Amino acid sequence: MNQLNIKENAKKAIKNYMIGENWGDFLLSHIDPMFTFSKPKAEIVACKYETDDTRSVYLRPNFHWKGFQPGQFLPIETEINGRLVQRVYSLSSTPKDKYLRITVKKQGLVSNHIFSQWQKGMILSIGQATGDFTLKQTAGNLLFLAGGSGITPIYSMLKQLVADKDEREIDLVYFNRDANHIIFHKELLELCAQNPQIRISFVLTHEDRPNYYKGFLTQDMLEYLVPDYQDRQTYLCGPTPLQEKAERMWQENTIADRLTLESFAINQPAASMPAKKVSVKLLQSHKTVELAGEKPLLDELEQAGVFPRSACRIGLCHTCACSKEKGSVFNSKNQQLSHAGKESIQLCVSRAQEDLELHL
Repeated sequence: MNQLNIKENAKKAIKNYMIGENWGDFLLSHIDPMFTFSKPKAEIVACKYETDDTRSVYLRPNFHWKGFQPGQFLPIETEINGRLVQRVYSLSSTPKDKYLRITVKKQGLVSNHIFSQWQKGMILSIGQATGDFTLKQTAGNLLFLAGGSGITPIYSMLKQLVADKDEREIDLVYFNRDANHIIFHKELLELCAQNPQIRISFVLTHEDRPNYYKGFLTQDMLEYLVPDYQDRQTYLCGPTPLQEKAERMWQENTIADRLTLESFAINQPAASMPAKKVSVKLLQSHKTVELAGEKPLLDELEQAGVFPRSACRIGLCHTCACSKEKGSVFNSKNQQLSHAGKESIQLCVSRAQEDLELHL
């Protein structure tokens, strides 16, 4: 009996005997670690250093993977010190590439773990691609602004535009601390050389170097590098200072509708929302925890020994969403105070304002 028949018989057994899906996945993993009843998984097929502190990981997903659009991110799950943690990473590959690729900068608990511990042959649990930072169907020339590792979704978009034989003028202004930190440096230069409609301006913030621009984003800089930038649809992914500066510039020029951001920061709670201690009743685990009400619920629950599922931790992926039965929370993403009744909330961007009841 070949492996395919074994897998099909295993699936029939799960259905016939009504084995739970998680238990079924456990059984099937002993036949093939990539085979599951419905969950996407991926095998690491290669790893490559892009810079001294940035590493690309190439992934082969199983047949439950549904694909992605350039600019979207990939939820991943990994075990660190005996605990499963989830994060999301922008895909730096294109939909037609043979393998998925994420490119990770060495910073933070999970990224450091990926950078140092992930190796070829490992099997990972992943989620389906998600995110709204994708190319819009608009006419006219395009501008991309990137800072540091913010190049990853933008590189995917650029490659897709080339694959689609898009003939519009495309400018990329890419900010880095110094030339050694430029991710995909060689690939970007080749992309520009092979496609005359693409122009790339490398900007260094902390280094003077011939053939590179120096400084931080200003209107004068953009007017020099891309004189018609106000007429273009612009996509930006990068650190908070770059995003905040761009938002102000686009608003002042009344062109905010032409700027699309991939945000990796959470707004701070309004000063009029003072913190106070709260009691949080967890309805599924039959526990009650006391929280300070000073930080997002996700952070304070983890400090109290409760570890809900989470990934991006900035309100993008909805992995940490749960049902609130009672109590009010302040949403730091939209700066809104919720009503006190039943609703779905995101733990990573919600701060308790009064005693809560949560389905956790």
